Amino acid sequence: MIAVPQDSSVKIAPARVELAQSALAQMQGDLREALVRDVAKLEAKRAEVAAVGISPDTVGQLYMRAHDLKSLGATCGFPAVSIVAESLCLVIDDEDYEFERQVGLIDDHIDAIKALLANDARDAAHPLAARLLEDLRRDVEYR
Repeated sequence: MIAVPQDSSVKIAPARVELAQSALAQMQGDLREALVRDVAKLEAKRAEVAAVGISPDTVGQLYMRAHDLKSLGATCGFPAVSIVAESLCLVIDDEDYEFERQVGLIDDHIDAIKALLANDARDAAHPLAARLLEDLRRDVEYR
């Protein structure tokens, strides 16, 4: 919903506000589809790492898919996806741990992103999102 300031000296025609709201509603559907596509790309990269093996190229591509979701999640109305994707980027990029030791935690992050979308758990106000965010935070902290 677009909020029109009541004390504004600029007058906005109600029809224009309705048109803008309609365009935003249409974009939300398109943005969700883009988010679903990017999650599928992340899942495909996870499968590629499992099938082909760990290499700088496969890990780099996995990181790039996670990085894309870091910004796209919030843009698409899923800030919880952005939080999980940011954590995933940090886990992948952590030079203190060998990638092989991180695979389970990486899988947990990707599964969490998929669960957030499947359950429309957009932010920490949703019980599932709150639980997943806390569990991942704890797991990353105590790895």
